[in-house]
Amino acid sequence: MNTETQLAQLVEVLDAELERITALRLRFVVLASLVAADQSEWVPGSVRDLQRASEDLRVIELRRAVLTSGIAATCGLDDEARLEEIVGSVDPAWGSVLDTRREAIREAMAHLSNEADITRTAVDRRSALAEEALSFLHSDTARTYGRPRGARAQIVQGSL
Repeated sequence: MNTETQLAQLVEVLDAELERITALRLRFVVLASLVAADQSEWVPGSVRDLQRASEDLRVIELRRAVLTSGIAATCGLDDEARLEEIVGSVDPAWGSVLDTRREAIREAMAHLSNEADITRTAVDRRSALAEEALSFLHSDTARTYGRPRGARAQIVQGSL
């Protein structure tokens, strides 16, 4: 396979990776929205969708790794050369295309990381609210609703 074909395949894989990152980001938005809207019955399905989207992204990342390794070998670079190193060693037209994709992926990953943080915060907040709401089960105030043990009625002098 020649370098042009490998580079074209790499561009396709980078585009697919960008799509998968966007899909994963959407899954985080949906999960955070469900948690914020107290729609707990939908959360497990949303988490499964998030896991599938994450697995899809990992598969694409593996494909990218295989292609970049092949292109790096063809260009005389180390097998584990980064995309930015490949950009510098290929025809400038291909380098520009690859660099544009690389920057788009970096930006999408930053947004993805932000959404993941927002989702984590929403889940933590809901968890803290639930813990606070149920804290009475662990406190001494729950005992006031039970019958006191050992205490007997007493007539206090002067109360009659």
